[in-house]
Amino acid sequence: MVEGYASQGFQTKMAIVSALNDLTESLSFEQVRIFQICERAEIARSTFYHHFCDKNAILQWHSFLAYEIGIDRIGRTSSWFQGHMFTTLMLESYRNLYFKAGVTQEYSGVRPWYIRHRIENLTETVTDFRGVTMTPLLDFQIRAMAATEAAMANYRYSRELHVPIEEYCRMMERTVPRELFEAT
Repeated sequence: MVEGYASQGFQTKMAIVSALNDLTESLSFEQVRIFQICERAEIARSTFYHHFCDKNAILQWHSFLAYEIGIDRIGRTSSWFQGHMFTTLMLESYRNLYFKAGVTQEYSGVRPWYIRHRIENLTETVTDFRGVTMTPLLDFQIRAMAATEAAMANYRYSRELHVPIEEYCRMMERTVPRELFEAT
């Protein structure tokens, strides 16, 4: 579980996320340097490295926080719509940051990390939580859905998809392949 929302560590991490978000308003994700994040967040470099190893780790932590209350609960305690709604609402004010960071394909980048995380989460939900036997078709649908969610989120963050959040989440729900939908 993510450390308490009121803790100093959590507040520092959120200040770092906000600083990175602010900096990507005028710079590309690749152009932002750690020293700039530290200056904007008003923290020492050692404080940054106490919490994160690099810029990608910032987004992995923040994404995980959003996924933990949203899409990671799909098939467990939330519907597809609810899971996407919770996550989308939490990430909405960071759209530009996630768009700029989402274009990188490096292994530790947020988009490849998300796809790996989502495949693991959906597989665990289907097999361990729901007790469904994994088939090649279901495995394919999980992998395809993880890639689709990542691509659609980036499309939304690019501001090319001009629909209200609720409609976007309904669209995401409708993209789930039938067997995967029924398995969750």
